[in-house]
Amino acid sequence: MSAVSEAGDGLAARLARTREAMADGADVIYQAAFRHGRYIGHADFLQKTARPSQLGAYSYEASDTKLARSARAKFAIQLSFYSWLLGLGQGAAPLHMRSEE
Repeated sequence: MSAVSEAGDGLAARLARTREAMADGADVIYQAAFRHGRYIGHADFLQKTARPSQLGAYSYEASDTKLARSARAKFAIQLSFYSWLLGLGQGAAPLHMRSEE
């Protein structure tokens, strides 16, 4: 299992590192960064799935960690936003998203 955890210092480096890790097919990507126009998001983790995308025979789904004792609506909205950005970046909308508590 491969994992990527060095996101880079600035936004441009973090965006490039995320794209590189996705293109390389890393199993898990830590602190993924996305940008679409003025919209920027930072997911805690991306987890590789067997669903095809523009990347190849795989795609990713966003996962976030929270310290709250229960799920909150704002967390679902946040993950939905990350999933939207991720779908744009990989050419396939994720089917699932996860919040780890």
